Amino acid sequence: MKKNKILFISFINSIHTSRWINQLKDNQSFEIFIFPSKFALKSHPDLAHLPSLGPLNWLSKLLFFLKLEIHIFKFEMVINKLLDLYFPNYLSNRLYRMINRYNPDIIHTLETQHAGYLMERIYSKIEAKKINWWHTNWGSDFYVFQNFEHHKLLIKSLLSHVNYYSCECERDVLLAKKLGYAGIVFPVHPNTGGFDQSELESLNVKSLPTSKRRVILLKGYQGWAGRALFGIRALERCKDLLDGYSIKLYSVASNASDIQTAVAIFHANTGISVEILPNNLSHDKMIELHASARISIGLSIGDGISTSLLESMAGGSFPIQSNSSCCCDWFENFKSGISVHAEDTDEIAKAIRHALMNDEMVDLARELNFEKISKSADYKILQQVAIGNYNRILNKEI
Repeated sequence: MKKNKILFISFINSIHTSRWINQLKDNQSFEIFIFPSKFALKSHPDLAHLPSLGPLNWLSKLLFFLKLEIHIFKFEMVINKLLDLYFPNYLSNRLYRMINRYNPDIIHTLETQHAGYLMERIYSKIEAKKINWWHTNWGSDFYVFQNFEHHKLLIKSLLSHVNYYSCECERDVLLAKKLGYAGIVFPVHPNTGGFDQSELESLNVKSLPTSKRRVILLKGYQGWAGRALFGIRALERCKDLLDGYSIKLYSVASNASDIQTAVAIFHANTGISVEILPNNLSHDKMIELHASARISIGLSIGDGISTSLLESMAGGSFPIQSNSSCCCDWFENFKSGISVHAEDTDEIAKAIRHALMNDEMVDLARELNFEKISKSADYKILQQVAIGNYNRILNKEI
């Protein structure tokens, strides 16, 4: 049986890429390839079964042979800088050759500023092939970058060529249309698949009531979009209510010296220890972590649904989430979560205090959020939706 070829262009070391693509791994009608939208020496372990079309795979094998794999991240940073400076067309030229070689039926770009732009760079060369282009924007791809004229022009050009578009927010559907998109829009749903409902139900039964939990989680992203430092400052302002609680940070970059410094100052000022968790926690471990927490805080100046928000809702932790995401599509403010401005320390602190002082609210939120996740983020349902969308494209039903 002839298989239909799907070429994904995305970050090959991303858990989000892995979770989306693995929705298709058991489908016998698809032949799947993946091309790195940014140079990486190592793909995500759950993508190891796929043929990678990325460059310099031999270097990755050499590093493992020499037992230097712990330095892969540093090698990747150096190589990406060298490529940007001296060989800016290296990835796009290689992608063009791979498309000519494999002739995919669908090209699906996951994320805009790397994958989308990479595809756009060679679009005029392959336009005659009439390949179906499905683009999915992640997080703040449009929401933040539309504010920069250079990026706005690139996004508009990309959207003028895309055939199919998907995203996580109605906000981003409207934004794409405002930026000129006139193609097919798939219904809004999470970009990273969903949750196994039987596992969630088992975890829900075993975990403590939210009001009895004594862990507070903070997403440790701090950079151009993440605003974890504001969360640390807000927690310090709530120190009078934190007796008996432990604070845990996750998704902290290995070189995040600013976070390390802020944590040390927080401990000196409050006497409360903060644990920085390993960066390689699995999806299941993350849900278990949220299932041990009373509050989960995520702060960013731009986001989509935010996978960590969905994980906190699935685990029964009360979410405090920046309003730059689509959080209010998923919870009711001050009932099943609290939406805050990412850079307003006072507002974040007030939200934390409110969640610490209202046992009834956080317990009710757990029930409401579990119901919402069960209804809108069931893995099996979302998997069938994704497969159905690929088949509709291939069968020219849309």
